[in-house]
This record gives sequence, C-alpha cells and structure tokens, in this order.
Amino acid sequence: MKIIIQIYIFIIAFLAPISTYASEHNNEIEVFTVQKPIMCVESGSLLMSDLLSKYGENVFALGVGNILNMRGMRGIAQIIYLLNIETKSFTILEFHPSGKACILSSGENFELVDMPEPEVPKSKI
Repeated sequence: MKIIIQIYIFIIAFLAPISTYASEHNNEIEVFTVQKPIMCVESGSLLMSDLLSKYGENVFALGVGNILNMRGMRGIAQIIYLLNIETKSFTILEFHPSGKACILSSGENFELVDMPEPEVPKSKI
C-alpha cells in the first residue's frame, strides 16, 4: 500500500507541471480564485472619515466594480481610491449596496505613471 501511495504522489508531482506548462504555452491564462482575509465594516462612511483623520487620505478616483458574493452571484460595488499625496499612502475600498465597505488593499509609495496618449484615427474627409 505504501508503494502505491508513493507511485501516486510521484505521478501527480510530474504530471501537474506538464499540464501547467501546456496551458501556458497555448496562450491560455489559468484563472483561479484565492481566499484572503479582507477587513470589512458595517459603515463605509465611518471608515472613510477614519482614514481621512488618521492618514489624511482623500478620494482621488472612483469606479464601479464587478463582484461575486460567497454563493457565486454577480453584483456591483463602488470602488473608491483614497490617497495622501504628501505621504504617498493609499487605500482601495469596495462599497457594497448594503452600505458595508471592505478594504481591498492599502499601502505606501503610491506613484502615478505616465500614460501614453491614445491614437486618434485620422479623418478621411
């Protein structure tokens, strides 16, 4: 029995990288989900005022994000980007329609990058 388990582990250890290699080289992107601890609060407005008072972060960008709940159902949430331009600290928040808010990420050393100008098609007139 011990030998069978070792053979099974050996086969899995060598076949898994082969299937990954094959999918990477067929220009397919393997998409997977991960679970990570995300801090959420009942009142998003209290969270924002706390971030402003403690870190001096202010809203600098907004967006609408597509989200999945724990049951796999799709929904939307407002995404708010906060930034303290002097300290370069930032926070990315997700506001749910229920009023709850979650901190998706926060950090330091925020930096804007130069975006290339979009090409404008030349008119044929």
